[in-house]
Amino acid sequence: MSNQWYALGVLTGSSAAAQWLGVHTNVGRLLSAPICAMLCTFVGASTGILPPADAQVIGVQNMAVKLATPLMLFSADLRRVAKSGSRMLPAFGLAVLGSLTGAALGFAVLRGPLAASLGADGLKAVAALMAKNIGGGFNFVAVAAAVGLSPAALAIALTVDNLFALVYFPLCSYLGARDRAAAGTEIGCVAL
Repeated sequence: MSNQWYALGVLTGSSAAAQWLGVHTNVGRLLSAPICAMLCTFVGASTGILPPADAQVIGVQNMAVKLATPLMLFSADLRRVAKSGSRMLPAFGLAVLGSLTGAALGFAVLRGPLAASLGADGLKAVAALMAKNIGGGFNFVAVAAAVGLSPAALAIALTVDNLFALVYFPLCSYLGARDRAAAGTEIGCVAL
């Protein structure tokens, strides 16, 4: 069996398990299905169940991006998106500016260690991670492919991103639940 089909099977199983955990367990509901999926794949990659990021596994990533983008649009109400989006545009612009500034400052401060560990891929990894912070995982994969990020640097960047996300998103959920309990309103954190 090729790595591509095996990886697709493991990732599909992780997604299904994460969805089940997010609906049927207290921990899953607290963390959310996307965080459970990240944990499942993190454990799979750490234990060798998930194969290393080679060309075939990267092919699975590219296929997922091509499938997920149109599937997300099937349920989109474009009138509602246009109405809500126009009000959110200034906040999004400010967030983009913050991400660009943070990435530039982070690269300036950590240029030496990045060059020592990733070589020429250091700046490429920063660009892919910045794109991910602005537009999500699809942007990460697209920018990583566009700049030619090596499979090893791709794996390192994804690992770092996922480790921080495993802290950040549960913290957002916890803080959102506290605010919800204190205010009696629906306030929360959305992970895409």
